[in-house]
Amino acid sequence: MVNSEMQGELPLWSSSLESLGYSDPFPMFPKTNSSSPEQMACDNEPIMQIQTDISGTEEEKGWKFYIGSICNRRTVNDMLIDMWRNGEEGWVNNVNGTVDRMFEAVRVVSTCWALQTILLTEERYQISLGSLPSSSPVNQDLEFFLRGRYCIALERIYRPIFYLAVHYKALPSWVHSTPQLSESVFTNAQKAIDNCAELIPNFWYHFRHEWIWNIMRCTFSAAIQILAAVLSNASASRNPNPGGWVIRPPTNWTTLVRLSIRILKHWESESVDLELMRGTLERMFQGTCRLAGARQELFMSSEMM
Repeated sequence: MVNSEMQGELPLWSSSLESLGYSDPFPMFPKTNSSSPEQMACDNEPIMQIQTDISGTEEEKGWKFYIGSICNRRTVNDMLIDMWRNGEEGWVNNVNGTVDRMFEAVRVVSTCWALQTILLTEERYQISLGSLPSSSPVNQDLEFFLRGRYCIALERIYRPIFYLAVHYKALPSWVHSTPQLSESVFTNAQKAIDNCAELIPNFWYHFRHEWIWNIMRCTFSAAIQILAAVLSNASASRNPNPGGWVIRPPTNWTTLVRLSIRILKHWESESVDLELMRGTLERMFQGTCRLAGARQELFMSSEMM
């Protein structure tokens, strides 16, 4: 009551809480069939749409998706505590251990995702990555969103390996003289970037639900890693590292980062943190374009939005 009486006298802006609706029980795609990052970046259709008349089947899927997300989050959190306990210093000082923990985490998450796909979709898939459902949004079904959670988990699991690849020159000399270990680092760092390139377009059409903040953090992180790969590749071309190892950024990296910026811009009215993230990513994108020799018009705000 006091807040209402004082609202006209206090120079406070709206927190956007008044305009928020209820979380959607299950993410849904708009009617568009576009799955190309290039088309998404030029698409004028609103990202978020209101869902009405949710059927019993969709509501059931929502509960399955929600429960699957909880299981996935708990599993991943336990592994990340172990992998990230000592931070960057621990990764650099124990490269072998970091790689081993990464392999184990990928194995656990892949198995959990396969089991969730089998149990929640009631399909008979053999537990192997080669026989699991496609990640294409054409599926428009539960397995696609389970795949999204799986890719988010991989982004966090691969991040320490990507860090080692970017800072390869600073690693102990014995790592440089161990080709098998170096190959493992860069092979999985490349998987990290390929996974980031898959994640960002999948985040484009998202309705409000209980994980939307994690979605925003992940698209920001994925874009930053892509920019780091661009800079690392440019540096390696000028001054090759021992062994000539390189990380290849996506050929459409500018489009992917612009798409990530647009995603953050859509949601930033609801949180000042997202506005800061978007502004930070824009400046990093501009600097990377200059250093990488990309055309200036690619990163102008008028072109991105």
